[in-house]
Amino acid sequence: MLIALVFASLFVTVELISNRQYPEFFVGVEFAYSGNVSDLKDLVDKMKNYTNLLVIGALEISFNQTALDEACDYIYGTGFHFIVLFTNSQMYSYNIFVWMEEAKQKYGTMFLGVYRYDEPGGNQLDHDSSMLVKNATNYADAAANYTGNFRSLIKYYLN
Repeated sequence: MLIALVFASLFVTVELISNRQYPEFFVGVEFAYSGNVSDLKDLVDKMKNYTNLLVIGALEISFNQTALDEACDYIYGTGFHFIVLFTNSQMYSYNIFVWMEEAKQKYGTMFLGVYRYDEPGGNQLDHDSSMLVKNATNYADAAANYTGNFRSLIKYYLN
């Protein structure tokens, strides 16, 4: 009886584990420092067997809607998920908010979203002109100011 109970428990455990749904896990790279869509396509082709995500971090591509559309179409066609870096919305010759809405429709779940603000922590540590906190009385004050200022930078992208 004990042996039958052990085998039955083992069988149920194996069945539960084998039917479990695991969340998707992303491993990828960022494409930056080249505004050439052909270079982006070459990178996608080189890494398609061992990764599933590409971050388009080249501003030369995101500033040019035609280049961005070409890049995203190619990435989508290879089955990759992707994220696009956008900076200040007034720097673009097209409406990036409209583009994002259309991208959600066109690419579905392959378009994971927007990479909005590059290295906010690094800017803070480097005392860059883009520091989010210039003065704080203590660590709690610095944390509150940092998160509040950062939240205001990204809040219009949340929807």
